[in-house]
Amino acid sequence: MALAFSRIVGPEVVGTRRHVVVEVTFDNSYPTNGEAITANDLGLGRIDSLVPVSSTNVVEWDATNSKLVVYASGGGGDTGVVSAVIAGGATGNHTVTGITTADTLLSVVRLDRDSTAANINISDLTGEFTIDSANTIDNDSGTTTTGDALLILYGNASAASTGDVPLAEVPNTTDLQNLVVTCHAMGY
Repeated sequence: MALAFSRIVGPEVVGTRRHVVVEVTFDNSYPTNGEAITANDLGLGRIDSLVPVSSTNVVEWDATNSKLVVYASGGGGDTGVVSAVIAGGATGNHTVTGITTADTLLSVVRLDRDSTAANINISDLTGEFTIDSANTIDNDSGTTTTGDALLILYGNASAASTGDVPLAEVPNTTDLQNLVVTCHAMGY
């Protein structure tokens, strides 16, 4: 088998680049060092950046080798990195169910449709946010994100304390056909 690609968004023009969102379904025999992906697989001519998001495994984009590399936790449970997509809003508190003050906020990415809904503008707002309390991140005096979506990645401190980290690449020939990864890619 091979990877299967299902385009969700795009390609849409963002500035001078094109943006796509693609669901990648893995196959039943994962190869050591990752699954190769071409720009053509994503509907692009060149990949400038790719952000994979998975709710079950940590997936990393190896830009040098143009591969998606899949990791699993040592303890078989939570991988230690959690993703969530929430609706944006006014500055202040935003609910992220499950996040705690012991966790580490890794990334807050704003997905903003322009007024014509023809383009998606992507911006990194990580520096504006902090974990305020359980289930809450906060961006007082930050950017208003009403009408936008926010992609949140955070390190789960409870997973680290249960021995579920460090991460290791899944073994060669692992059956990952139930793994679907959403990839946000920019390119030309």
